[in-house]
Amino acid sequence: MKKVGLVSFVHESNSFNPNPTTRQMFEEGGLSFGKDIIHEWSESQHEIGGMIEQLDISGAKIVPLVSAWAMPAGPVEQEVYDEILMEILTRIASESLDGLLLSLHGAMVAQHIRDADGATVERIRGVVGPGLPIVMTLDLHANVSPRMISGVTATTIYRTYPHIDQRDRGREAARMLQDIMGGNIRPIQALEKPPVLITILAQRTHVEPMASLHSELESLIKRPGIISASIASGFPYADVEEMGPAFLVVADGDEELARTEARALALSAWRRREEWNVTGTRVSEAVKEIRQTQRTPTTLLDVGDNVGGGSPGDGTVILDALQKAGIHNVLVVLHDPKAVQACLTAGVGQSISL
Repeated sequence: MKKVGLVSFVHESNSFNPNPTTRQMFEEGGLSFGKDIIHEWSESQHEIGGMIEQLDISGAKIVPLVSAWAMPAGPVEQEVYDEILMEILTRIASESLDGLLLSLHGAMVAQHIRDADGATVERIRGVVGPGLPIVMTLDLHANVSPRMISGVTATTIYRTYPHIDQRDRGREAARMLQDIMGGNIRPIQALEKPPVLITILAQRTHVEPMASLHSELESLIKRPGIISASIASGFPYADVEEMGPAFLVVADGDEELARTEARALALSAWRRREEWNVTGTRVSEAVKEIRQTQRTPTTLLDVGDNVGGGSPGDGTVILDALQKAGIHNVLVVLHDPKAVQACLTAGVGQSISL
């Protein structure tokens, strides 16, 4: 029976957010060790759930080690990153593993390390040595670096945005690891990163311009000799060297095939580079449209202050525009802990100025 370790260290870090990600935020999101990981994640749509399911089917011995996840926010505090990473390394070193499944985001930034995921992979590889097979999963919004890829045996990345295939990718990763441990495949990875940046507004995988690219991806995956293939759209809220899309192909023992197909995907994206210039609606235009429409409710989303992408959620641009337009029947949500505390201090029924 093969012993397979499970490690997850996931965070989407917005480097423009001055508020760092703390240990408490990981504890509130999900910080689990050992068998607690099975209890908390086995039924989830997260890739860890898919990994557990597939390993159970194969009869492998699952060795859950560490699972850490926090809501997107600012860079991870140095002490917190170091603490969690050391816990991961210590637990890995204490086990005699035949393989490791590694769930990362691909866009983690720590206060002291810009490519935090790359550093995590590098440190893990340093502990287990060059021979242990490691299969990694990444989020579609990863800023993939060569450092991440060079330290693992194979990689798969979410293929949907919004993300609805996480569990599928976990199952795929576990199957690849089983085939590697069984000597059935010999993965060779090729990574291409063309000089293109893709705005978050153009990254939805089921509509153009991204839909055609993912159609090409699905066709490629079915080709003989291809183990897996992925597109990462990139995470534009992280100001790092690796920021931008990545095209990754995993071939079975054929480096030339992997490189050729990865370059073909990247070239396809490059040829479409003008299509990535998708723009949103200006705030002034959106407010004007609201005044003219009879449809309610209407939702305005600030792409620049995107809390789903780790922004602080304290932007007042839309609020200001609504007030100036005389539109008052609105609900505006702002992250302002000091204002909340002032309200609590004043008490119910009191009036204060914020």
